[in-house]
Amino acid sequence: MSGKKPSSRGLQKINPDDFINYEEQFVEKGGGGGKTTGCKGKKTIRALKKQQRNQSIEQRMKDVEDSLKQVLSKLPITDNQDIHEKNIIRYCAWIEDNISDLAALDPSDCVITFTKSGGPGGQNVNKRETKVMIVHKPTNIRVESDQTRSQLQNKNLALEILLERLQDHLGIWKEYLNPDQSVDVELAKLLLD
Repeated sequence: MSGKKPSSRGLQKINPDDFINYEEQFVEKGGGGGKTTGCKGKKTIRALKKQQRNQSIEQRMKDVEDSLKQVLSKLPITDNQDIHEKNIIRYCAWIEDNISDLAALDPSDCVITFTKSGGPGGQNVNKRETKVMIVHKPTNIRVESDQTRSQLQNKNLALEILLERLQDHLGIWKEYLNPDQSVDVELAKLLLD
């Protein structure tokens, strides 16, 4: 024996992900298949991949819709229906104004509060208000930061986080809307129901 292994050039490489649960995915009841017979036969890998792609698209759209519902449900709700309507109108107007490109944050749109932080940091965090919370009024998205001992650094970190979350939220709206569709009060109310 020469000790040489046979060449693997003639062997076909197989992706193991294509063959998980082979019996359950590829073989359906019936048999035969073909265009002339009405029977279902074996699924091809292409048909299975198309089915998986469609399912993942449907799941992604459901996740997008759930994310939008989550933000919309956190808009301030009051007994006065007019105030609630104004909050939705303000939200929709802000989305429409910023959906193509996020403009700089308007300071009047943000409520910034400072509180005492806890945890490591010694007396500085126990005596001084270093924890920062920012609420973006049009979307009611809230962020907090108490990562450093400095109030200014925590404020800057919170603003960065807020900008990222707003950008993500606008990206979700872009993914949800059709190209010819715009954000309006009726669409927001439909998502809230």
